[in-house]
Amino acid sequence: MTDYGRHNSFNDIFHKYYNEIRASSPPLLGLYVFVTPVALITDLQLAKRILTKDFGYFHNRGLYHNPDDLTGNLFTLDYDRWKVFRTKLSPSFTSGKLKSMLPTFVGVSKELIKVMKLDIAEGNNIFDIKDLMLRFTLEIIGSCGFGCKTHSLQNPKDQFHQLIQNSFIGEHNGNVTKLLMIAFPRLAHLIQLQYLPANMIRFYTKFVKDILDTRKKSEVRYNYIIDTLNEIHIGTSDRKLTLTEITAQTLIFFQAGYETTAFTLTYALYELARNCEIQERAREESFRVLKSHNDGVTYECLSEMKYLQQVLKETLRLYPISPLIIRQCSKDYTVPSHSDILISKGQMIIIPAYSFQRDENYYPKATEFNPENFAADRSNPPLLSFGDGPRNCIDFAIT
Repeated sequence: MTDYGRHNSFNDIFHKYYNEIRASSPPLLGLYVFVTPVALITDLQLAKRILTKDFGYFHNRGLYHNPDDLTGNLFTLDYDRWKVFRTKLSPSFTSGKLKSMLPTFVGVSKELIKVMKLDIAEGNNIFDIKDLMLRFTLEIIGSCGFGCKTHSLQNPKDQFHQLIQNSFIGEHNGNVTKLLMIAFPRLAHLIQLQYLPANMIRFYTKFVKDILDTRKKSEVRYNYIIDTLNEIHIGTSDRKLTLTEITAQTLIFFQAGYETTAFTLTYALYELARNCEIQERAREESFRVLKSHNDGVTYECLSEMKYLQQVLKETLRLYPISPLIIRQCSKDYTVPSHSDILISKGQMIIIPAYSFQRDENYYPKATEFNPENFAADRSNPPLLSFGDGPRNCIDFAIT
């Protein structure tokens, strides 16, 4: 693959190959990233089987992770350590826990409306929706996950907001560095490449330490994510967590919920602005359901907004938060119904969620925004935006 660069993302390249070969219906396509062999999965049933039934062969992502730069987290860790964290953290994402967080969601939403009204009163009628949604989701994650206010809604230049933005892969690394981390994770670790800048590591580690110190002085438990991690940290098990490990897990929750949620909301608002009839239908449903609940936003109220859920699913279909799902084969795997095709131990595989979700074999007029794709009377189309199987997104697993 030599066409990766400024104008071509990995997703662009894999989507191009997917479209070129899908007519011939092979289950996968072999490619090289540098000298690393990669299998691009082009058969949807095979992709789902890899993620679910045959998970035992593909339970690792094979991604670069380094405990020293906060990348040893729930997303990147190999299976044994991942399983420990997943088991311990899953209770923080039950429906009951999310229901208890709803008043915080509502409170931050009211704060968002207040900020927008103040801007309008000052004559600012044009909003940077992407930036506004980033600040909105950061405030929610800070409040619900860690019991702290980031003040990012009121202050776009807030230091924490700026540093979290810089914590994402690619903000300070060039293309060559990113390629090395993806194609040669062991080499990247050996030569001490880092995803995150040193100032981000120092700032965020201090942020988590200060919260933990505050928790030690209080006997009240609020069921925040940080409380669950702290229990493991100070627990009596043989394997307690270090401060660095706790910091890495909390950072991935910021990363996983911050940019992904903000971008989904941004794309949803974009599509609603382009499709006025869909916007009006979603608005009418919202007002009608709210009225039936005395204008109170409750968990049950949101669950009744079926069309709005269709809008969000259709947004995720067209703009998946994880367009490429990466797995590493942990032992030799013979492709079902293709005994002549072997995926070798250690080989990386790519499942192109973006390509499957824009394939007209599954969605008529696949590039158009159409929430009816997820109407109750439709068959279950592919939606891999949160992954699938045991290593899907932890908060999506309970929805």
